[in-house]
Amino acid sequence: MLLLLLGLCLRMALGLLSGMDVGVLKSELQSLESKDRRQMIAFLLALEERDNQAYRQELARRIDDKDPTHWISLEELDRRLDTGSGSD
Repeated sequence: MLLLLLGLCLRMALGLLSGMDVGVLKSELQSLESKDRRQMIAFLLALEERDNQAYRQELARRIDDKDPTHWISLEELDRRLDTGSGSD
């Protein structure tokens, strides 16, 4: 995942994100609270990974997994993602 994020940062640095002033985007992202930045990182990584065939295959395998011992609760997911959204 780190490589995907680094690739995105490299494209930003090269100005390859169309229609956006990268300086403005960086400034806006810098002003976000830590929780919101983490959510933005997760969103950007999800965009990068959606076209990754191996990732999609692994995700499908995990979704189709019928073994409850491999599952986690929504609370555990929130804890792992540290989104602070809770289950309210």
